[in-house]
Amino acid sequence: MIKDREQKRMAARFCAAQGLVPFLEVVVRSPASLDESPMNITDIDVVGLELSRAGTTSRTLFDCKTGGPKLTPINRALWAGGLKLLVGAERAFVIQQRETPHSHKLAASRMGILLHTEKTFDLYAASLAADYVSGATYLENPETWDELFAMAGVGPLENLVSFSCTQAALEKSGGRGLRHGLAAFLKAAPELDPAKPRHRLLFGSGLSAYLVFLARAVGELKDVLALPMEREPFEKTLRYFIWEGRENYEIRRQMRAALERARGVEDSSDLLPEWGRLINLMRSLLDAPDALSALPLLAKEMAFRLAQAPLPLADVRLQRMFRQNPRARQFIFAVTAYLVNAAGLPKDFASAVERDVNMLLEAEAIEQPQSGNPESSSSNEHTDSLLQLLGKGGA
Repeated sequence: MIKDREQKRMAARFCAAQGLVPFLEVVVRSPASLDESPMNITDIDVVGLELSRAGTTSRTLFDCKTGGPKLTPINRALWAGGLKLLVGAERAFVIQQRETPHSHKLAASRMGILLHTEKTFDLYAASLAADYVSGATYLENPETWDELFAMAGVGPLENLVSFSCTQAALEKSGGRGLRHGLAAFLKAAPELDPAKPRHRLLFGSGLSAYLVFLARAVGELKDVLALPMEREPFEKTLRYFIWEGRENYEIRRQMRAALERARGVEDSSDLLPEWGRLINLMRSLLDAPDALSALPLLAKEMAFRLAQAPLPLADVRLQRMFRQNPRARQFIFAVTAYLVNAAGLPKDFASAVERDVNMLLEAEAIEQPQSGNPESSSSNEHTDSLLQLLGKGGA
């Protein structure tokens, strides 16, 4: 169960209000494993991931403490500064119950660390975003996060939970993220049941994470490709990009060929399932790369929405976000269809995503406060084998 729940709820709400994708209880591991099993270094209470329209990412860390060791706020700031450097984050917040001298706050701010009590953070966040005041998000609910983390104890689902909650927050390689994400879906496929709301929550969280890496990949590719491009050279470039270089690809292809020969199966040059569909998907996404940055947050909000009672203000905000991005619905449906086909998941996962989004957008206008402006009104009501080939665990 999540500790320091109120502070983490505030941090997640702030992230969502600022357009950042929130991740709770993010595990930090050594970038190069030198041991027999993965070694955890520490965990981050909350990570907010921001995706720019150009496809770049930036990270904001939140260190939340209500008790534990009697560290002074400035000592927590020094610790957070080292953590920020380790994971390549741009800034960090330390939220504690103790007040901090102004001189300590100034010293911390020069390291990119902002020191707050719960009260001062609440005021700070409210001054920056009306959606923070209104609580117009499904992502702040700690019970839903508990549900998501509970599935890490189910063997086939463990990798998908890790991909959704940790790798998407910290991994910086678009190609590696796409490979590992597909591997996680493939491993989870026999266990995932679209009739179970909890599994639909996990699928939607995984979809959001996969969209993070698609946005990163498209952001990088659009800067190096001379578009429009013939299919053959595009396919070759995409293949080497996903496998992080020709040499890595050739090693994996030779491993695949050796495995297939040993099994008496005809050799195939496609290491990723539904390779042709992925090529078409990437070409489509490259037609509108600036439409991708909002999709991970939208997909995550929709996933968490399934596990909670309706929040009218959150639904109003989601409707607005979809309507501000005309390609959002099309791209989310296309990526969902690719994952379902590539991982061999039940088609009902794709049907459910389409139904949920369409019902939200085609519903009659959700009743709004009398002012007609949810932000301004609510601001006065502050609410409290193939897996190995895909590189899982390797380069």
